[in-house]
Amino acid sequence: MRVALITVGDEILSGDIENTNATWIARKLKELGSSLIKISVVPDDVEMIAEEIRSIEADYIIVTGGLGTTPDDVTREGVAKALNLEMRLNQEALECMKKYIEKYGLSEQIKKMATLPEGSKVICNRVGAAPGFIVQNIVVLPGVPKEMTSMFEEISELFRGEREITREVVTTAREMRITELLEELTRTFQDVKIGSYPKENSVKIKITGRDEKRVQEVCNILRERLKEYEMS
Repeated sequence: MRVALITVGDEILSGDIENTNATWIARKLKELGSSLIKISVVPDDVEMIAEEIRSIEADYIIVTGGLGTTPDDVTREGVAKALNLEMRLNQEALECMKKYIEKYGLSEQIKKMATLPEGSKVICNRVGAAPGFIVQNIVVLPGVPKEMTSMFEEISELFRGEREITREVVTTAREMRITELLEELTRTFQDVKIGSYPKENSVKIKITGRDEKRVQEVCNILRERLKEYEMS
C-alpha cells in the first residue's frame, strides 16, 4: 500500500518545531507493511494544502496539523477545496466534543472544529478536542503529537499490508568502490530495494524486500564480494 504524508504548519517550515510526527508515522507505516512514498510540508494556506493533495497519487494521503480554532487552522478547508466538497457542520463531530459543549456551550470555536468536508467519517479525539476525519482516501489528524498518535492507533488497520523484510550489511569499503556492485544487484534483484548510507569510516547497505529469501540472497552476495573489507 502506497501512503503519502503531508504536514501542515508554518511553525514546521520556520524550524520552530521539529516534524516528529513524520518520523513516528513513517516507522508505524513500515511496521504495518505500507510504503511511505512521500513526506511534504506545506504552510497554513488553503490553496497550497489543496494543491499538494491534488498533486499526489497514493492509496492514502495522511494530513497532520491545522485542526485547531485559530485563524491559521485551515486544513479542513484545504482538504475540502482539494476534493471540491462543501463544508458542513458534522453532528458526529459535535457528539465527539460533547463534554466541551457541556462545559463551554456550542461556541464558535467548537463549531469551527466540527465543520468538516461533507461525507467525512469522524475520528474522535480521546486526548484533546479537535476531531480528526477521513474523507475519500484522505486521513486528517491533529498536529499535537499525543493526539495524533492516539488517533492513528485507532485507525491503523487501514494501513495494514504485507510487511517488508530488512537486512543490513556494514562495510569499510568506500562508497565509490561498491557503486558498480550495487548497480549490478539493483538490476538483477528488481524486487529488492538496495540503499547505501555512508558514514565517516564505513558504509551501511540496507536491503529491503517482501521475499526473505531474495533479501538474504543479496546479503550473501554482498558479503562474498566485499569479504576483503571489514564487515558486520
